[in-house]
Amino acid sequence: MKKILSFLTVFILIIIIPISAIAETDNKYALDNAALMEANEVAELETELKALSDKYNFDVVFLTVNTLDGKTPMEYADDYYDYNGYRNDGCLFLVSMEDRDWWISTKGFGITAITDYGIGVIEKEVVPYLKNADYVNACKTYMNTVEDFVVEAKNGQAFDTNNYYTNSSGETYGKSTKNSKFKKDSFLLSLIVVVIIAAIVVGMVKKS
Repeated sequence: MKKILSFLTVFILIIIIPISAIAETDNKYALDNAALMEANEVAELETELKALSDKYNFDVVFLTVNTLDGKTPMEYADDYYDYNGYRNDGCLFLVSMEDRDWWISTKGFGITAITDYGIGVIEKEVVPYLKNADYVNACKTYMNTVEDFVVEAKNGQAFDTNNYYTNSSGETYGKSTKNSKFKKDSFLLSLIVVVIIAAIVVGMVKKS
């Protein structure tokens, strides 16, 4: 009897394990490997991302992971796109919970449509949702922004520093989000230096 039960257990596992593996890898465009969203939310995102990808013949992928397997975010995102059967044109947004980081990988026409300027715009649009752990809206904002960039590029002129992008709220992004951050950091540094110099001068006056 024990032998029969053991045989049945092994038989059931042989059947279940492959089915589970297929279920886990069924999605191609919305891959929530870090389990940050509900199953129904991921299913909805998969449908929307697939429709968008098929519409423009341009794969748009959103991937979350718990570990980068020893790779940098850039390496992981690039490798995932390259080795998982995606089109030659597309982009992938990676969310890494291992180091609380993100990365955008572009390929083919994706490089043309989403320049460094475009990546900066997507960062400004999407990252605030990531900080609030709102991964569903992060993904939807990502796909909507990418669609705008792809359409503009297919029309002959990609959004870039000579063709600014305006989002649905009417906000226009200037030359570079990185430059604006640098200017902000430079201002703060200058302010700190001024405060230190003023403190030294005040101290010298008090001593005299």
